[in-house]
Amino acid sequence: MSKFGMRAMYEKPRLICLLIIAAAFCMPAYADTITNYTINFTTASGSPTPLSGSFTYDSTHPLFTNFLVAWDGKTFNLTAEANSPTTSGSGCTGEASTPAYGFGIMSMSLDCGGRLTSYVWSGFAGQGTGGAGIFDFIAGTPVGDDFISAGGIGTGSPTAVGHYSIQPIQPTVAEPSTMLLLGTGLLSVLGAARRKLRG
Repeated sequence: MSKFGMRAMYEKPRLICLLIIAAAFCMPAYADTITNYTINFTTASGSPTPLSGSFTYDSTHPLFTNFLVAWDGKTFNLTAEANSPTTSGSGCTGEASTPAYGFGIMSMSLDCGGRLTSYVWSGFAGQGTGGAGIFDFIAGTPVGDDFISAGGIGTGSPTAVGHYSIQPIQPTVAEPSTMLLLGTGLLSVLGAARRKLRG
């Protein structure tokens, strides 16, 4: 093969690689901040105290995943409700059935114009679907409660009630850099092949 033919054979893949890298740099580089949280519980009345609670939250594109609480011998999955909390006209700023508002309940950071009275968890044993129980996180105001619940809505007095706080475990930043890595890898392979042919 002529020298010109060899050069043309390697210039085309090189151009493709360079275009891939350029496209990767031109694409908006959105990084998601995803944080794992543990939930700390104290009990004000009744029993038992929850054994554990945790969830993962994406604060860049608000979304809860893996929201689980172990209470009264059962594990409650609150993921769906955290992403769409129940609201009842509390008047808090941004009140909506959205993950961001659910995180406001969990992080105890709602702005309710001084009307917020409490953040509590509550558990109802023997109620809920199939008597499996109900577990709630509630932001209470004099005009209405907003809450994240698993198992339904409890009636009467809860079996146990208390306070909670959340603690971040580790933030993870997920970068969409696959195209950049692919282009760089292809250029490296191309360079190695050219060096081998020249040698």
